[in-house]
Amino acid sequence: IAQNSAARVLLYDHANAALVRGDRHYIPINIEPLCDELSLQAGVVSDAAGLNAPAGGTMLYTSGTTGRPKGVKRSKPATLGEAFQRMQAAGCAFGLNGEGPHLVTGPLYHAAPMLFALYDLLNGAPMVIMPKWDNQQFFDLVKSFHVAHTHLVPTMFVRLLNERQRRESHDVEPDLSSLTLVLHGAAP
Repeated sequence: IAQNSAARVLLYDHANAALVRGDRHYIPINIEPLCDELSLQAGVVSDAAGLNAPAGGTMLYTSGTTGRPKGVKRSKPATLGEAFQRMQAAGCAFGLNGEGPHLVTGPLYHAAPMLFALYDLLNGAPMVIMPKWDNQQFFDLVKSFHVAHTHLVPTMFVRLLNERQRRESHDVEPDLSSLTLVLHGAAP
């Protein structure tokens, strides 16, 4: 993805440092010290660019069903403010209105997990991001963070149903009461 996108900067964390390649054409930045620094300066950081600044664009990646993963560029609005407005409106159309935490269950370089998360985030929802799919962790995160919205693909539904049946056979009912919207994506 880094090579295909011609990325000039790559943000990574400690857990993924081993994925940063030595033969790179980008500047690697460990985001954890950067986040710590920004936390310390939370009252100082300002909106330097403003909503009238030129908008960037997203590059979404296909899953590779055509032979290999590839980036797909979308058209971009003229300003950052316009981009935010479009994403907020799209979120509301899907029910991603920012009411409650949004659980990201898939990789953020895929269109559906990333865009649904952005829509909800821009409408005010905090994000809970799973590092990788895990049935038990899904139930735990929904319960502990009172997750309201998420996006799942068919395989995840099947795994969750199987896990729920296993739990019910042990009289352990998962608490999904906070979920108000689960979006479905991918093939049926």
